[in-house]
This record gives sequence, structure tokens and C-alpha cells, in this order.
Amino acid sequence: MTLLQVTYMGVLESIEVKQKNFPFRRKFNEFYHRYEDLCSISSSKRYNMLVGENADFKQLCEQVLKETLRDFADELYAFGHVKIFCKNELILVLEKARSKAQQKKSTSVNMIQQCFRIQMSKLAHKDKMIKIRRIQKFWRKRGEIIQESRARELLEKAKAGVLKYKMLIDKEKMEIEAKNRIVRAFKLNAIKQKLTRYSN
Repeated sequence: MTLLQVTYMGVLESIEVKQKNFPFRRKFNEFYHRYEDLCSISSSKRYNMLVGENADFKQLCEQVLKETLRDFADELYAFGHVKIFCKNELILVLEKARSKAQQKKSTSVNMIQQCFRIQMSKLAHKDKMIKIRRIQKFWRKRGEIIQESRARELLEKAKAGVLKYKMLIDKEKMEIEAKNRIVRAFKLNAIKQKLTRYSN
């Protein structure tokens, strides 16, 4: 009964007419939202920005079709007051163009991400090298300070050793001078004794 009613009411005929004429019917904003990648404006302004600015989506849809079809196959679409009407052939062309545009965008996005990762790795490597150089500089300075302190200690020890050596030499000199004085005194005393004997 339902099939008979559908056939008698002409629903199937209307479906066939729609398929032959313009089976694809969507509002202008929905159409542009799906195929905005095919428009050159999307590189500077996306759909959300255009919605906020209350843009004319009918004109944008015309621009999408002009840039995609380049004024060919005008009979494949028509504009209403609120909706755009397209044939299946045009939808196939638009879908292929959309997939190519999305693929191109994804490759460009991947390239940008790769370049960004390379740049970030370079910056991280630079930061690591700067930190390593700072650490090396710190340890070199510390090593120089330690070497200087050790050199000072060695110099002080050497100076102390030289002073001790000088003091020992001075003591020996003093002892030798004292011995020489004593010997001279004994010699003079002996000479005096001899002279007193000869004088007597």
C-alpha cells in the first residue's frame, strides 16, 4: 500500500526529476563551509571569521565555483534565494578538487611542522651547547683557581724552605766566625805570652 501510494502520488517521479536536474541542494553558508579550501579568501580569512563579519556567502560560493570551474559548465549549477543547486557531475568535480586541496594543505602543514621541529631542535641544541660551555667555563675557572692556590702553597713552602736554608747558612756562618774569633784570641794570647817571655 505504501509503495502504491508513493507511486500514485508521484514521489518517485519528483525524485527522478530532482536527480536529472539539481539533486544537490544546500544553503550558501553550508556549501562554502564544505568547499572553503577551494577559495583564495580562505588563506586569509576562515569560515568562522566570515560568519562573525556577516559575509555574503552567495558571492563567496560564486567565487568558489569560478575559481574551480573557471566559467566552464555553468549549466551544472544554479542559485536560488537561500540555496545553491548543483548536479552530481559538479559535486564529483568539487569533491575531487577538495580532496586535492586538503592533501596539498596537509603536505604544506607537515612541511611547516617539520621545519618547526628542526628549528626547535636547533634551538634546544644551542641551549644545551651554551649550558655545556658555561659548565666548562666554570670548571676551567675553578681548575685555574685550584692551580693558582696550589702554586701559591708551593711558593710559600719553597719560600719557607729557602728561609730555613738561609737561617741554617747564617747559623753556620756565625759559628764559623765565632770559631775564628776564638782561634784569633788564642793566637793573640799565645803571641802575648811569647813576647812577655822575651821581654823578661
